[in-house]
Amino acid sequence: MVKKFDNHFFIEEMQSYYNLPVYTEHNKNASNTANKNARKMSTVDSEEKKHGLVLESRIKSSNNVAVKAYVHGRRVEFIDSFKKMNTSIAVLGKMLLNNNLISEEYLKTDFDYDCFDKDEDIDRETVKTYVKQCFRALNEKQLIYIRNDVIILALGIKHYKTLFYGFDFSKNDFHPKILRKNIQIIINLLNFSY
Repeated sequence: MVKKFDNHFFIEEMQSYYNLPVYTEHNKNASNTANKNARKMSTVDSEEKKHGLVLESRIKSSNNVAVKAYVHGRRVEFIDSFKKMNTSIAVLGKMLLNNNLISEEYLKTDFDYDCFDKDEDIDRETVKTYVKQCFRALNEKQLIYIRNDVIILALGIKHYKTLFYGFDFSKNDFHPKILRKNIQIIINLLNFSY
């Protein structure tokens, strides 16, 4: 069951409603095989920008995806929060709480996704109808879950430098090599102070 569907939903909508082609974004750290049919944003020509296209970048697992796209000439980008924060929304909420940047009422809650599961496969058009039905059927607890996730993510971005000292949200990612380097700097500072 896929729980992280927000960016996946955008990709599906761009394919369904705008008939935009979807490509894998080139990843400099991937093998030549993985990059075989991948595209770089720098290779997108003006006609493609005008019509539109989507480049998807899988992160950590198939459930996490970042998106760069052109939709009717406008560039849009959706960043997967895991790539930037290297932590779950629940942990991010606790980090915000520990720094007095959020109150407990806005922390991560539970959502029983199973209530929307279908036993049989359904076609694309039926999915659209079913999604609307699910949306209309959301109860107050489920809406609070969605609200809290949005609030936690927004505050995580707003207070990124406070939560992730030494990192910049505008940089590519929260890479383990950079993390190790910063941990070593902190260890050296602690050793120096004694």
